[in-house]
Amino acid sequence: MPVWQLAAGFLAGVMVVIGAVSLIRYSRPVMLVILGFVLLIPALGWAAYAFVPGPPPSFGPLLWLAFIPALAGLAGGVWMLAWMSARRDALTFANIELLSNGTLVVYASLILALSGVLALWQPVYAIANVAVTAVWLVAWAPRRLRATRIESAVEIKAPLARVYSFLADPSNWPRYQEGLEVVTVRPPGPLAEGSEVVLRQHHDSHIRGPRMLPEVIESTSVMSEVAKDQALAMHIANRPESTARFEFAPADAGTTLRSVALSVAPYRLAVFGALIELRTQRGERQARARRSLARLKELLEEPSPGRINGP
Repeated sequence: MPVWQLAAGFLAGVMVVIGAVSLIRYSRPVMLVILGFVLLIPALGWAAYAFVPGPPPSFGPLLWLAFIPALAGLAGGVWMLAWMSARRDALTFANIELLSNGTLVVYASLILALSGVLALWQPVYAIANVAVTAVWLVAWAPRRLRATRIESAVEIKAPLARVYSFLADPSNWPRYQEGLEVVTVRPPGPLAEGSEVVLRQHHDSHIRGPRMLPEVIESTSVMSEVAKDQALAMHIANRPESTARFEFAPADAGTTLRSVALSVAPYRLAVFGALIELRTQRGERQARARRSLARLKELLEEPSPGRINGP
C-alpha cells in the first residue's frame, strides 16, 4: 500500500481513537456534537483516501497556512489548561462564558487546521468540513432556536400570605430545591426590586476520570418584580432574557402556585450543543421542578407552621 494511503489511514485512525476516548470520558450529547463538527468529516475523508486513493498530496503553501490556526489552537488549549488548573470553590457564569469563548477559539482553530491538512489528500472533504461548520454556526443565530421554557403548577393547602412569605425569603429556597447549597442576598434584608440573589448549586459534570473544574456553579440573579402576594420574578445578571417567575393566586383549598422558567442560551454555548444537551434532559428537568414543588407543598402543608418562616 502506498505511503500516502497508509498516512491517510493512520490519520483516520487517530481521529477515531480521539473520538472514542472523548466519548468514554464524557458520554453526553454535547460531546457527540463537538466530535461531529471537529472530527467526523476529516476522519471520513482520510478513511476514504485510504481505501480509494486519489492523486498523491502536493505539499505547498496550504500546509504552512494550516500551522497558523494549529498554533493558535495550541496556545488557546495551553491557556485553558492553565486556567482550569487554578483551584476554585465554584464556577461562576462569567467563568463559564470565559471557558466557552476559549473553547470556541480552540475548536475553530482545530477545524481550520484539520481542513488545511485534509485538503492535501481530499480537497472536496476539506471544503465540505468548512462549509458544514459555517452552516452550523449560522443555524444557531436565531434567538428563538435558543429559547427554552419550563412551567409547573401546584395547589398548596396553605394561606396565600404564608406561601408568599416563605418564597420571599431566599434562605428557605434550599429547603425544597434539589442541589441548592448556599443563598445570599445583596444587600442583606427583605427582597426588593433590584436585589441580587447569589445561588450556589451542585452540578454533576458526568465526567469520568480526573476533574479539573469544581462541580458547584455560582449564579447571580436580579429581582425584577416583587409584588406582595402576587408574584416574584428574577433574571440572571447580564442575561435579562433568562428569567424565573412565581405567580400566586388564591384557590378554594389554599393557594395555586405557578412556576415559569424561561431561558435563552448564549450563542457560543448553543454552538457546542448545550441546547441539544438541555433538550435531551427536558424530561429530567421537568421532573426535578415537579419534585421541588411537591417538596414545597409538603413543607407548607405541615401542621406546625412554626417550622417555616412566615405567618
